[in-house]
Amino acid sequence: LLVTYLPAASQPAPRPRMGPAEALAAALETLGRPAGPAAAPLEHVIESPGLPGVDSVLVVQVESLSAALLDPPAGATPVLPRLRELAERSLWFTNAWQSFSTTAGGVFATVTGLPRTALGERRGTFTPPEVDGVFDSLPRILGPGHEALFAIGFHQSAHDYRAFAAAQGYRFAGGAELRAEVQGDHEPSRLEGPLGLFDGPLLEAVVRRLARLSRPFVAHVVTSTSHPPWAVPSDFESPFSDVRLRAFHY
Repeated sequence: LLVTYLPAASQPAPRPRMGPAEALAAALETLGRPAGPAAAPLEHVIESPGLPGVDSVLVVQVESLSAALLDPPAGATPVLPRLRELAERSLWFTNAWQSFSTTAGGVFATVTGLPRTALGERRGTFTPPEVDGVFDSLPRILGPGHEALFAIGFHQSAHDYRAFAAAQGYRFAGGAELRAEVQGDHEPSRLEGPLGLFDGPLLEAVVRRLARLSRPFVAHVVTSTSHPPWAVPSDFESPFSDVRLRAFHY
């Protein structure tokens, strides 16, 4: 057993830290804009003239989506043609980020407009303050004149997603409820994978539910197809016989 004692002077020096004023100035310089109100200097208001005739809002949050999937090189086979078509007619956020590489963190940030801040906790689901907290979600902003639906294809963690969605003013529909809407129209192998409903059946089920509503709506849909582990239907297996390659069914 060899024990070595190092003098205190050999310890690495602490990393320099910015003070609040310097950090604020650096953030504003990065954003390229002046400071906001003194109480909220990073506040930024986005104004829009409005979209005449648009009463409802549909947010589709795609797991692990990248711009390369929606905008392939010239001549390449489109991977997500339906979402690409939808993006061309919608607001398409190509530079979104989140503080956590988890689905729950991304959903929390998208619904509330706030980044997840519990950086010390590496958990794949919501923290208790996130589940129980009430934030400025779209259902609360738009008010009772809009129906609100939160739909997710995942089977796992359905209880936490249900509690979170309810606290933000949404009615929740998970994989089990949505499967019942469309299971008679699809072969079992084309309906769902290890994690939940494939995107096609999921979006079909959501459209059927939205079509039955009598008021304008705000809907938030979270897909699961592009989340590992992936399931490759038998009629797609031959091009991917190499076990090192993976593909997802859309």
